[in-house]
Amino acid sequence: MKVLIYKLNILLIFLSFLNIYVCGGAAEYKGGVYKGTTMGTSFTAKWHNIPQKRQGQNNENLPSMIENKLKKLNQIYSTFDKNSELSKINSVKTTKPIEISKTLYMVIKEALSISKLSDGTYDVTIGPLVDFWGFGSKDKKNAKLPSKQEILKIKENTGYKKIVLINKEDKYFVRKINPDIQINLSSIAKGHAVDEIARLIKKEGWINYLVEIGGEIVTAGVSNSEKNWRAGINLPDKKAALDEVLSVVEITDKALATSGTYRNYFTIEDKTFSHILNGKTGYPTEHKIVSVSIIAKSCMQADALATMALVLGRESISLLDKDGIEYLFLESTNSQDFTIIKSKNWPQVIDN
Repeated sequence: MKVLIYKLNILLIFLSFLNIYVCGGAAEYKGGVYKGTTMGTSFTAKWHNIPQKRQGQNNENLPSMIENKLKKLNQIYSTFDKNSELSKINSVKTTKPIEISKTLYMVIKEALSISKLSDGTYDVTIGPLVDFWGFGSKDKKNAKLPSKQEILKIKENTGYKKIVLINKEDKYFVRKINPDIQINLSSIAKGHAVDEIARLIKKEGWINYLVEIGGEIVTAGVSNSEKNWRAGINLPDKKAALDEVLSVVEITDKALATSGTYRNYFTIEDKTFSHILNGKTGYPTEHKIVSVSIIAKSCMQADALATMALVLGRESISLLDKDGIEYLFLESTNSQDFTIIKSKNWPQVIDN
């Protein structure tokens, strides 16, 4: 583990993509860009250089295919859509098995796996705690510190061990041991959606592509300039512009996800509380790690692990090393400095 100290402000990973566009150059070139919004944030998909055997294939339908796929995924695990599959499951108060789609089963399974890995500090059932703390509200001026008794009361209806998944004869079920349990996949859904869009583009025959949703990315092949895709590490100051880049790393054929504490918080009696909650204690994290970036094979895994690592702080490093995950932690040392803690094989920083 290598530790570097930089005299800079605090955190965030910002995607600094190479420009890709529909090019009018060589006749055999074909590619495109599709941008929009989904899951309360922005998304970008870029692709080019279709294999020779499929050169000239019309790709005009790919944007609509991407849009339709994103809509279908939202209909599965959105907590804002009352008619989504997940919302309907959360609304049913029963301890009997509820049949679910294979997609929802697989996402919950991964989330429960990481919940177990972290011994419940990362927990996909803490939605009621998040709401109780008021982190879903835009106005935090009137935020109040909950009492210990209030937290314990809410925690009676949380806990990943109160969810059981069942796979029987190619049918998938979820059973809530506590009928009041709520499942929230916001810490993993964007990553899964990125993976799904990447699979769609690959299935259509493209060998070079980049997919990004709200800062979570998957890349394959090379950029339009025939270089590896690049991700920029942005200054971690909440006042910094999104394009204010600290350093740039190359990443290809892998996924990258980042989780941070400094964008969503409130202050009570001069003490700042992050929106990142510890599932075991019911309280916001209090360590000095302000951002975690994870590189993994899938964006779903990277997304959830980034949140898990932000909850645990330095304690998560042994878990990440064991699984061969690449990571970059930004740890606040005071109001102006931070320490960088990175894995042995974290990509080498290159010139911007």
